[in-house]
Order: sequence, then structure tokens, then C-alpha cells
Amino acid sequence: MDCQVFGKIAGSEAAAFAGTAQVGASADGAAVAVCELLQAELKRGELEPQEAAERAGAILSRCASVVRTSATAEDGLEQLAELRAAGITGGDDLVSACEARNIIDVAQAVLKAIAMRRESRGPHLCFAEQDAPEPLPRDDQWQKYLVIEGTGITMTIEARQPASLEPVSS
Repeated sequence: MDCQVFGKIAGSEAAAFAGTAQVGASADGAAVAVCELLQAELKRGELEPQEAAERAGAILSRCASVVRTSATAEDGLEQLAELRAAGITGGDDLVSACEARNIIDVAQAVLKAIAMRRESRGPHLCFAEQDAPEPLPRDDQWQKYLVIEGTGITMTIEARQPASLEPVSS
């Protein structure tokens, strides 16, 4: 339910922002510059887009399942860093290469969030160690949400308190 509610809010906000954005030569020039940078980056890559996306998915399956340890997220982040270092080759299919790159970014965001939030909640069980008999308890101090910004090595994650649900008095 949260994804639907916040997804609608995020979509509405993005649409409102896009409606105020000024489109012109500077925006077109920026888009061309970004495409040129991406194409140069993708010429240096070793992995085909599909292989990179599949590897990222396999890393998430191993390291971000509903039963995990604190170390599995860190291990997954290391594996993603190696995947990112190998790079994606774009060839003539810039769209597939960008999608694969985005999949790696999303996988990194998921694993960073898991690494930061060391608790069990709902069906998600986090264990201190692989052979620990009991999962870590739910931490009621973790009534927060995570804000993730950036991509790759510049990705940051911050825990924030949710806004109060109390009505604002006028």
C-alpha cells in the first residue's frame, strides 16, 4: 500500500515539476552532453546489457532476500561494485545499456538500505550471523524512511523521521 500511495505522490510531484521546467536550447544541450558521456562510458564496458542485468538480479536474489544477515548486504555491495567496474558495453543499443545501468543503481540502493536497516520487520528476517538461532528483533526506534540520492559511488542514503500525521492547526 505504501508503494502505491507514495508512488502516486511521487508521480504527481514529478509531473508538477516537469510542468514548471523550462525547455530550450540549454536543456537540449544538456541532454546531448549526457548522451555523449554515456556513449563514451559504454564503449569501455565489458558486459552485454542483458548479462549485466542478470548478474545484478542474481546478486539481489542472493543478498537481498527476505532472510539475510548484515554481512550479505555488504557482500552484495562489493559484488555490485565489481559489476559496475567491469562496465556495460552499449554497442548500438544505448537504451538496453542504460536500462542495465539503472538496474545496477537500483540494486545498489536496495542493498545500501538493507545494510543500513539492521532489524527484522514483518516477513523480512535479519540475522546477526548466518548460523544465529534467532533473527534480530524489530527496532521500534526505526520508525523512519530512507532517502536515497545519487548513483554509483556518489549514492547517499539518509534515514529521516516521517512527517507527523497530526493535523496542522491554522
